[in-house]
Formats: sequence, structure tokens, C-alpha cells
Amino acid sequence: MDDGNGIVSYDRCFQGNFAGNGKKIYNFLLDGNVANKFDNTSYIGFWGYLYNAKISNLSLEGSVVASYIEDAVVGGFASYLNNSDIDNCLYN
Repeated sequence: MDDGNGIVSYDRCFQGNFAGNGKKIYNFLLDGNVANKFDNTSYIGFWGYLYNAKISNLSLEGSVVASYIEDAVVGGFASYLNNSDIDNCLYN
């Protein structure tokens, strides 16, 4: 998603469908140092930026660390959704 210059465009965001089939992802750690940038904002989440996407039937268990990032938008599954849905999902 990152072009190496810290810029993320719509064509580099997650697009499509992700069906978790009731599965759970355990023990993940998201560090703000790997944030996706778009318009000088850091998007921090399992998927940083969703565009025309659908995430369904998935559980996430982990941590998101972004306390030292300026202009950060933080979310467990995704921090920014554009024409996207997250259905029947749980974040712990």
C-alpha cells in the first residue's frame, strides 16, 4: 500500500471482499511506524484503508500502538473506509 514515499492512493488500498469464515486472528501487534499515509494522515489498522471493500465474519485479537504518531487515524480493523463495510466482525 505504501509507495515507499509514505503515500497511499486509492489503487493501493485494500479493495474487494475478505470473508473470515468465523476465524480469529490472535496476538497481532500493529505499530504506528508502519502506518499508511494519504493526505499527510497516518491510517493505522489491520487494513489501514478500505476502498470499495467488504470485511465479514472475522475476529481480531491484538494491539494497535499509535500514541506517538501525529495526525493518526486509528482503528482495529481499518482506520478509514470509503464505500466499504465491516459486517459481523469483532475486535478485542
